[in-house]
Parts: sequence; structure tokens; C-alpha cells
Amino acid sequence: MKRLIAVFAVFLCSMPLSAQKTRYGQGLPTVKPGIDYPIKVHVYGVYVRSYCQSSPLDRYGESCGDAYYAEVIANGKKFELRGDWGIHQDPFHPLTLPIGDYRARSENDDSSNVGNLGDRYDLVLPDNRVLRCTVTGISE
Repeated sequence: MKRLIAVFAVFLCSMPLSAQKTRYGQGLPTVKPGIDYPIKVHVYGVYVRSYCQSSPLDRYGESCGDAYYAEVIANGKKFELRGDWGIHQDPFHPLTLPIGDYRARSENDDSSNVGNLGDRYDLVLPDNRVLRCTVTGISE
């Protein structure tokens, strides 16, 4: 009888752990017809680093995750872009960023002055999804 009660207690305690729902974030948006992406961007290096940001809603003060960082050339300038999307955020649509040429557009619609720190860009991926990026570094 004691074994039956112990097995039943273990079963009841493990139920809430396995009953939690897994909620994945939304996937990346796709390219909308009629929107022009005039900036030609060449990605020549991609790497993954941890990215932490503080949030007033997070009770621990900051949230961290892996992010893509890409070394790019656009309009003759070399700079670093950080993808503003977590790598493991949506397992059904994994984010891949191969080396190559891409189309992009600036958030401020100025395609002649690219690569300033903090500028945001929409980068069109090979599968026609749009990745929002931020300039986090400049070189040469």
C-alpha cells in the first residue's frame, strides 16, 4: 500500500512539469510586394555571440540569448550587423545566414549613408524572410 501511495505521489508531482505548454515566437516576416530594398550588402563573415539586454519587465534585470553577428560591406563601408532575432526562437523556421550577397533597406530610407552605429536595416534572407538588424560596429 505504501508503494502504491509513493508511486501515485511521484506521478502527481511530475504531472505539472510535463503539462507545460511550449510557446514559440512568431516567425520572421516575409517580403511584402511593392517594398524596395535598394542597398546591396555583401556578408563575408558570420558568427554567434551572446547578447544580453536589460528589460524593466524582467524580474532578474536582463535577458540573454544567442544572436547572429555578420561582418558586411555596403556602399564601400565595412561594418557589423547584429540580427535582432534569437537564433533558437522558432524551431520550425530555423534562422540561417549564409555568406553571400543580400538586398537591404534602411529604416530611415537613406540608402546613400549606410553603416552608422545604431542604424537599423531590414535584410532580405534567401528564403524571402526579412531579418531586422542593427549596426553594432564599424571598421576601416
